[in-house]
Amino acid sequence: MAAELELTVPNERSIKQRLQEWRDNLFSIYETQRIKDKPFVILSNNCWGYELYGSTGREYNTPFIGLFLMPECYLRFLENFEACIASELRFTNESRYYDKPKSYPIGVLEPGIEIHFLHYASEKEARDKWNRRVARMKLALNLGAEIFCKLCDCEGCTSEHLARFHRLDFKYKISIGLQKFSHQQHVHVPFLCNKAGTALVDGAKLYKRRYSYFDITQWILSGVVRKTLVSRLFALFP
Repeated sequence: MAAELELTVPNERSIKQRLQEWRDNLFSIYETQRIKDKPFVILSNNCWGYELYGSTGREYNTPFIGLFLMPECYLRFLENFEACIASELRFTNESRYYDKPKSYPIGVLEPGIEIHFLHYASEKEARDKWNRRVARMKLALNLGAEIFCKLCDCEGCTSEHLARFHRLDFKYKISIGLQKFSHQQHVHVPFLCNKAGTALVDGAKLYKRRYSYFDITQWILSGVVRKTLVSRLFALFP
């Protein structure tokens, strides 16, 4: 008797995963071909943006990978940029933002800037990668790379923080949030709140939906924060 054939019907999750992989590959091709060899350094207050390095086949030339800073600390870092990247990273067991100890390393730069190394297992790993990537960033800046700064209105970010961010001397900036804020480099995204409807989604999820609010390649190439025809098409993907 002929063996019975078993038909495997893909479940909804596997179909969604395949579509997301196809989407990510498409985005990667677009970003690689558009940006080409244009050098850039992304300084983000959380995990937003790190995937652009992977999608365009680049080493991380920014220390802002796998970590986050509270709005006040992020702004103080940018306001004291040269001093901060020359400062020695030390660590603490306490944070002024949390009552209970954290399971991840918390770094400190002068003047009192906390860096939460959320995706690091030890202080040694955090220190080694921070120092290595700061060195790469300095080299990239010396070779003419532009800095691109991003702030989103999470973790208690206020309109005063946003205003302070946009007053910074850095030429290329974008702020993203649930708050309305009158600035050409601010993007209002009320459709990207968390499930509870109380806050913006996290940085990684916010980046995944980047084409729903602007074209990141246009930003890297020209510094302009706007949608394009391609980004509007890409925004249709789940």
